[in-house]
Amino acid sequence: MNMIYYEALKLLRSKAVLFALGFLLLLNGVCVIYSAEHVSEDGYSPAEATEAAEEWSGMSLGEAIDYITSELETYSVNVSSGESISEADFARGTILSSELSRLTELSQYNEYREGIQASAEAMTRTGLFGGSSSFTRRAAENTAQVYKRLAVNELTPDAPYGISLVIDSRETGYILLLIEIAFALLLFLQERDSGMMALLLSKPAGRKHTAAVKIVTLWAASAVVCLLFYGSNLILAWKLAGLGPLDRPIQTLTGFYSSPWELSAGTYLVIFLLHRMLAEAMAGTVFAWLCTLFKNGKLAAAVICAVFIAEMLLGAYADGWPRYFNLAALRDPNAFFCDYICLSLFGIPVNILSVSIFALILLILGGSIGTVLCYAGQWTISAPALRRRKSAGRGTAKKNVRINASVTRQEIKKLLGYRGGLPIAAALLLAQMLTWGNIAFRATSDVFYYRTYAREFSGVISEETSRKIAEEEDRLDTSDELEVLAQALEAGTITQDYYEYAIEQLQTDSFQLEAFARIKTQFERAEQVAAQVPAVELIDVTGWDALLGKGGAESNLICLLLVLLCEVLLFSGYGVYEKTTGVELLIIASRTGRKNVYQKKRRIVMGQSFLLALFGFFPRWIWVIMHYGLDGIHAPAASFVLQELPAFFTMIWLLGLFAVFLLGLCILAGTLIWKLSLRSNSVYSAMFLSAACFILPVIALLLFLYG
Repeated sequence: MNMIYYEALKLLRSKAVLFALGFLLLLNGVCVIYSAEHVSEDGYSPAEATEAAEEWSGMSLGEAIDYITSELETYSVNVSSGESISEADFARGTILSSELSRLTELSQYNEYREGIQASAEAMTRTGLFGGSSSFTRRAAENTAQVYKRLAVNELTPDAPYGISLVIDSRETGYILLLIEIAFALLLFLQERDSGMMALLLSKPAGRKHTAAVKIVTLWAASAVVCLLFYGSNLILAWKLAGLGPLDRPIQTLTGFYSSPWELSAGTYLVIFLLHRMLAEAMAGTVFAWLCTLFKNGKLAAAVICAVFIAEMLLGAYADGWPRYFNLAALRDPNAFFCDYICLSLFGIPVNILSVSIFALILLILGGSIGTVLCYAGQWTISAPALRRRKSAGRGTAKKNVRINASVTRQEIKKLLGYRGGLPIAAALLLAQMLTWGNIAFRATSDVFYYRTYAREFSGVISEETSRKIAEEEDRLDTSDELEVLAQALEAGTITQDYYEYAIEQLQTDSFQLEAFARIKTQFERAEQVAAQVPAVELIDVTGWDALLGKGGAESNLICLLLVLLCEVLLFSGYGVYEKTTGVELLIIASRTGRKNVYQKKRRIVMGQSFLLALFGFFPRWIWVIMHYGLDGIHAPAASFVLQELPAFFTMIWLLGLFAVFLLGLCILAGTLIWKLSLRSNSVYSAMFLSAACFILPVIALLLFLYG
């Protein structure tokens, strides 16, 4: 127990780790609050829907449906009569309509369950799926038996959004993933980097016992952090959206309509938390094994990220066992309780819940054994060791050591060579070229029509532009022709077949109509701007939107995420190693002095950040320009964005300003990451703190905007 206590102190005594954990807890709370208050595409937030559901709280499912139907009829009558509808009334009507669909589905649950059972039984009676021992036939038999035994109490109409905020928070999952990586690095690599590893050889317990203690500490820390974050989620969800009756069936929760398990919502919350604690312990154990296997902080962190990304791709695109038997899928308990899915184990149907439990136990045991053996030095993959083996047979000829008098040259060599700045930059450029170079910039029908209209109407806004748009609007308007055809059909001068044929010929492509509506809206806005900026133009904004607008925001955020990841890997240890190795004392005593040396270091960090920003953003920009072009590059920027911009501020200025902003943002982030590393006593603490402050907010923003 004493060793566990002291191992836990390694995590808790670091101010950087404590600050990062506090920041992540605050960020997690902000994410939950945003998710509760965020207005979705349906036009309302979960908190608003829960508040509306209080109107039928305590009613049965049938009574709630009748109540909502009556309220919607009243709302429709008010709209039809021309009565003014407030924004709050409109939002309430939208919520009621959506809730009516949800409750109607719940009212048909017994029919749905009986339909699944009947379909499964029908499959067992047909001979299309092989004999009685075939996997498909046995899986159908199991499905029929499971849903036949399922006894669900009366479903309640209570809103499920509060519990969904707890169990569906992807932001919390990513935060816990980062924490598990940090814990694994801090517990299993920090002593090696500080030179304390050699002392473990002389201890009576030895390395294996120490590794076992570290694993137990990792499990305990994972459980505490999991309780802390999901406990805060539960409290916030209860306050913001309510949890509703916890004894209602799990089938009333969002996404669990097909669940074959006879569980209450409260019971599932407990199971969810236990499963997540076990899953986080599993992930931490696997990460610890990778850390002890590679024995290099940057290499281990890069391998962990690559492994988890590969596992996420398996969970998203693979089928069968690989889809569920991977790190990413095992961390999501919802997937194993929301439906009844069987996998084939030598022809025997096995439920995916059994697969998840078996996989968690197997990975925990396998990761623990691998960690103990690797920590003891029996299995290793160490880059320095490989280099020593490679050079062992080259003789022992001594080389003259040349002292480099230039601090700048030595720091550049250290950052680009020893710290891996050049390989990281090359890898980033290669990743960008492979990612964006292989994208097919296909012109969809609406884009094709829009660009055709843009070429026809482009130029400075004038009466001629207005006349052309009006003529095209008249050409697309076929209401008069349709009325004439209807009158002819009524008079009997044309047949029904001819009427249907003529209607089909008069119909305009919906993509063309949407494209014209878009160019007309753009023209009307440009007309308004023309009152303040006479030189405003109508331009094709396809390329500009892909670079600077909403269409390119997601891609720019992904590029920023990659650049920040490279900066965290590169700069987190740049200010730590001199402090931990004692070189900082030599710098202070040197003729150049600490201030001068660190000024040169800062310039080198800024230059490397500039290089990473170039490699991270501009390959995609080049491909966008090559495929879409930049129409109206010398047109006033008011043609595309704020109308308050003066006429001399052209689109090329806007592009340059945005490029300078991105470069400055990356340089500032790189400098701050380096500054954080100067104040850290461990490279892993610096990496954890930097990732929490810079990477996770970008991930959260991506999930909020495009998740």
